[in-house]
Amino acid sequence: MRIAPFLHLPDLYYTWIVRNRVLHKTSKKPLAPPLSKGGLGGVKKAKQQRKNPNKTMTKLYNKTSEKLKRQRLRREMTKAEKRLWDKIKGRQLENCKFRRQYSVAEFVIDFYSPEIKLALEVDGDSHFEEGAIEYDAARQEFIESARINFLRFTNDDVYHNLDGVLDVIVDGIKSLRVLGVLPPPAPPC
Repeated sequence: MRIAPFLHLPDLYYTWIVRNRVLHKTSKKPLAPPLSKGGLGGVKKAKQQRKNPNKTMTKLYNKTSEKLKRQRLRREMTKAEKRLWDKIKGRQLENCKFRRQYSVAEFVIDFYSPEIKLALEVDGDSHFEEGAIEYDAARQEFIESARINFLRFTNDDVYHNLDGVLDVIVDGIKSLRVLGVLPPPAPPC
């Protein structure tokens, strides 16, 4: 069955209607309608997506499947995480932007700076339970395989030595910006 063309519609629109009817009957995906100014519809958008290599980043970073987990973790931050976040948010340290609860694959990092690929983890009591140390080591190894540098702190470090923690983070930021690697850890006092 053919559809009669409307005189005021361009030929491109008419052929789309006919193709859409035919394709719909054969259960194939219908073509996108053309743009109002005589464009080619979804063709332009598809070409732009192929040209944008950053679209592939979403396969590893901040996956949609982890969105609810990230949102829950942002709502339920520990006191130590809140204290540290108050000091690093809004580019307060070396004009470096950090994000809260950023995911890499199925793992969620407490704080992350995409500019310098620096992850900050605040480890509470649950990180020292049986099996958690091995899990954290495997998790950290996977995240480091994505060329992300790690700095880990305990809740006690944040509660009792916040200035020292901030100094370590500032040193890490400066080192990553200049050399591209983190400085070696200072010996314990």
